[in-house]
Amino acid sequence: MARQRTTDVPRGRSHVYLRRAEQLMKGVDWGIEQGNANVAAVNAVQASISAVDAFLVHHLGKRSSGSDHHESLNLVANSSSPAKREIGQHLQRVLDRKNEVEYQDREVALGDSKELAKHARRLLDAVRKDLEE
Repeated sequence: MARQRTTDVPRGRSHVYLRRAEQLMKGVDWGIEQGNANVAAVNAVQASISAVDAFLVHHLGKRSSGSDHHESLNLVANSSSPAKREIGQHLQRVLDRKNEVEYQDREVALGDSKELAKHARRLLDAVRKDLEE
């Protein structure tokens, strides 16, 4: 098994990643409102990654820095947060579609972007609630 790459980040900086996730979710909403599924889908993926970075920095003082974002799932699972299961499930759903929406040569359907947005929003809501506790 390859060594998991992480970057140490002061725990107090988790708000930077949370704010980024919130801003990216505005892009998701705009994309859906405009009928631009690609914008909504890519922003949903990036918002989810930033939300998980906020969660990991808050709990572990580090975030994944590898090219495989699935490594974040292991870090989430290793946290002591009671929300780790919910956050991990939503992250998994989003990451399962990441390659498809960001790199493949097909348009993203609006319904697919709305589904990604749903998981990104639930993930972000769970992270916000967790960070408040």
